[in-house]
Amino acid sequence: MGVLDRIKARGQDQPSDLPESLQPDSSPTLVADDPAVVQRINHVMEYFLSQMGGEGKAGQFKRMLAMISRDAMEEMKDAPPEAIEFYFRRAAGLIYWSACGERILNIPWPKDFAPPSELDAPQQEALESA
Repeated sequence: MGVLDRIKARGQDQPSDLPESLQPDSSPTLVADDPAVVQRINHVMEYFLSQMGGEGKAGQFKRMLAMISRDAMEEMKDAPPEAIEFYFRRAAGLIYWSACGERILNIPWPKDFAPPSELDAPQQEALESA
């Protein structure tokens, strides 16, 4: 049962109803035995959460995101580090392409992901010859 299922089972629909133990300032417990990839992901997650606003809807979103992130970190600890790294590399490649339209050549995309070529950034050679 995931975090959202547990909240709904308790009749809590709003992030502001979260118990104190699930507020954003309580971070997951990582130990030195956790794989380095999990420790790095946790560090980035904590940074992103610290950069978010904390009032009104932004605060509600931050609390919900923190709760989901902690739940995901606990689940991730049981996965093979190689699998975590593979999927995060692939996600990073897709996110990079989303941002700038360029592909990171040494990161494979999912076989079923085929965006239209007009979404790619113009090639540098084409820009220089114009």
